[in-house]
Amino acid sequence: MRIAIIGAGISGITAARELSNYAEVVIFEKSRGVGGRMSTRYAGVHEFDHGAQYFTASTEEFLSVVSSMIDQEIVQRWPARAQYLKSGSYEKDTGKDRFVGTPRMNQVPKFLARDLNINTEHRVLRIEKVNNSWILSFDDQQASDPFDWLVIAIPAPQATTLLTGNKVLQSLGDVRMNACFSLMLGFDKSIDVGWDTLRVDHDPVSWIAVNSAKPGRHKQYGTLVVQTSETWSNRHQEYDLPWIQSSLETVTSSLTGLNVATAPFRKLHRWLYASNANTPHGVPVSVPEDQIGICGDWREGGRVEGAFLSGRRIAHEIIKHIR
Repeated sequence: MRIAIIGAGISGITAARELSNYAEVVIFEKSRGVGGRMSTRYAGVHEFDHGAQYFTASTEEFLSVVSSMIDQEIVQRWPARAQYLKSGSYEKDTGKDRFVGTPRMNQVPKFLARDLNINTEHRVLRIEKVNNSWILSFDDQQASDPFDWLVIAIPAPQATTLLTGNKVLQSLGDVRMNACFSLMLGFDKSIDVGWDTLRVDHDPVSWIAVNSAKPGRHKQYGTLVVQTSETWSNRHQEYDLPWIQSSLETVTSSLTGLNVATAPFRKLHRWLYASNANTPHGVPVSVPEDQIGICGDWREGGRVEGAFLSGRRIAHEIIKHIR
């Protein structure tokens, strides 16, 4: 039994780990590394977790995995000095325990992806059912060997481009996702703005983190990650990127008291599919007669735990049909 998985984010990796005891599993990923939005940007002496800022855990299944990664020093709790700027006043930002990968966020997907067969820089342009097997075609004009099952583990809007004519396509069209801009700022010395994270209740900024304040990070070169609100991001996702960056730098200077225009490193990243805009209903986990499944954090309310749960769910669904 051979199974192909498109996408090496947490969802695809989790599905592959669960399925590898029952089949030969191959992952195809368009990027240079694994992890999807659970990624790290490198810039000289600076490093930025410019996607997922942290993650939480509430289910027994995910808590068990997180506990194991803590024991192996892949993950640490982040007891951040967390503030919430709400209606012009600061208050403590409370909630569940926050966890981060150490010494950077992408350590988590790298750890979970160990020993898996992953082909990076393989962008899938087309999928085709031939003689009851799935064939994948890539942007270099090459085609894969046949696979018995196919799992699509990418954002729903991207999946629709591959699923033309498939039974799950119509329900996928109802899935909407939010954009997000991440502004990365690297300084030539340590920084302390009086808090480690700031949640903001008004546009355009919704979140600022002192990335260098996370456990296991280098403190001597301060780093900030600024992320925009969902409504503002969706409204401005096609705007000129230099204008977006300049606007965010002005707001960030005001919120932090730092003149961020003097930061030696300043870079903007746009995530087109950062979070759920709605909770999808009616999208099948798998279509057994077509031997295809679909998973992703967007199926389980977003976030890292949602990606894990979705990957685990599709794996168990397929195992029922191949055992």
